[in-house]
Amino acid sequence: MKVFALSRGFKILLYILLAIMLFVFVALALGPFYDPKLNFPLIYFWPVCAIPICLIICAFLQVEEKVIVDKYSIRKVSRLINREILLSNIKGYKSDGNGLWIIPNTGKRIYLSGYVKGVNDLQTWLANWYPDINHMEEMAIYSEVTDSYDEQERAQRRKRAGIELRILGGITIVLGILTWRCYAACPWLGVALFCCIPAALYLTLRHKGFIQLIDNSAGSLPGSSFISFTVLCGLMSVWYFTGITDYSGVWTTFAVIVAALALLFWECTRDFNRRTKRFYVSAIILTVLSLANAFFVTIVLNRCLDTSEIAYYEAGIRKKEITIDHFVPFYHIYLEPWEHAPESEEVNVKSSFYRKLRANEKVGIYYHKGGLGMPWYEVGEKQTKSK
Repeated sequence: MKVFALSRGFKILLYILLAIMLFVFVALALGPFYDPKLNFPLIYFWPVCAIPICLIICAFLQVEEKVIVDKYSIRKVSRLINREILLSNIKGYKSDGNGLWIIPNTGKRIYLSGYVKGVNDLQTWLANWYPDINHMEEMAIYSEVTDSYDEQERAQRRKRAGIELRILGGITIVLGILTWRCYAACPWLGVALFCCIPAALYLTLRHKGFIQLIDNSAGSLPGSSFISFTVLCGLMSVWYFTGITDYSGVWTTFAVIVAALALLFWECTRDFNRRTKRFYVSAIILTVLSLANAFFVTIVLNRCLDTSEIAYYEAGIRKKEITIDHFVPFYHIYLEPWEHAPESEEVNVKSSFYRKLRANEKVGIYYHKGGLGMPWYEVGEKQTKSK
């Protein structure tokens, strides 16, 4: 018999962290009674505090949980959950890097956190006797695609699909870099970059399963979701350096683009098995990426279709600031109020422009009405007055 549980030191650390969190939420829940400044409506505020308090109490009860493996079964024992799976009833296991799932043929599964002492030994033991469910699902997808072809044709189709997707990936990366570097001179690069998403969906339809939405590692089938992610990074760089004074005009075009992408996605995945968990996860990931890409490409289109005259303003710099996130520096300046911004605004600028500026110096603001009705502006060097 083997027992798997959290180490003593990790349990103590968890108890300390949970106690701090419990104190914080209880103090917030009781705050309106001892501090009159906290005049929150209790009917809304208490449920917000009650949910995390209940979850923290459940976590307290689960800290001492143990998983016991003997000759007949695997048992999970704790103050909150007691569960048992007979060894003859185990279907397989899943591992996501953060923990281990033991899945039965019937009944509820057992989960072990990756922080449990000896969880890797248990996974090795399970791998010797039971199948990896993730690997089985990926091989099932691979079989659905390839069983109708002989070995030679299967290899040719897989190779052709991989080559075409890698070419499109290279084009997407190049366009993403060009969009980031040259969006001011040629904003249509952003639209060209966005067109890589429909192109990726077309390749998914063209090769009918040999290109998946996300990578199939067991069957060596490539995925196309990295195209959407690359497009998102490129389009976000345009939005990051563009000041928008009114977002009310974005939603109509945004809704049209989202609807078009949804129809295209549904049509291009018609040969997929849509009842699998893998498809749902892939669809959720691509939906989030598509919503973000639709929003940012609307900002790009607003710049591309803008034919209005540029209005020039000047504003002083109130403060300069550099923030570092994951070792990457970001450069910001805070402008004094100007005609279309009655309050001080934070503006993102490039490092080369940031180094030229000094506090209390004035910068030029180039204001546009926007092709889709979203007024936008860019900050640049102040114009010199000709004598």
